[in-house]
Amino acid sequence: MNHSETATLLAMIQAFDRRTVGEADVTAWQAALDDLRFEDCRTAVVAHFRISSEWLMPAAVRAAVKAARRDRLERDLPTDPPDADPNDVPAYLEALREQRTRVGDGTERPRPVAELIAGVAQQMPRDDATCPTHPGELAANCRGCRADHLARPEEES
Repeated sequence: MNHSETATLLAMIQAFDRRTVGEADVTAWQAALDDLRFEDCRTAVVAHFRISSEWLMPAAVRAAVKAARRDRLERDLPTDPPDADPNDVPAYLEALREQRTRVGDGTERPRPVAELIAGVAQQMPRDDATCPTHPGELAANCRGCRADHLARPEEES
């Protein structure tokens, strides 16, 4: 959350509990909440004042945001593998962390099946596309001549 968003959040809190807010307050709250998303903090503030008239402090906002992120991760943790080569362990772990961060933020959405398949699937040969040189073998990857006949459609007659 940036300085401007922190000021907006404090203005919202001020509207609820009539506190006075100055530049020092914005700076202090910014230091306490700078690693959180504004949307999550705003949701936490509204939820707090829906059920409570108690004075709100940054620790309560942090606790509510942490609980909301934990709930999202438990409810929405994707089963799709991250977009990274699993053989490149550091890159894979970083992609996994980024994916889980997006889920916690509420910005990760399950990808459609067609998109997942398009990202990993190779073109499959037709059942009737057999190698003209080696009958019975699929032309896409003939063990006899190691030709990829489907990759060169201009040679087909």
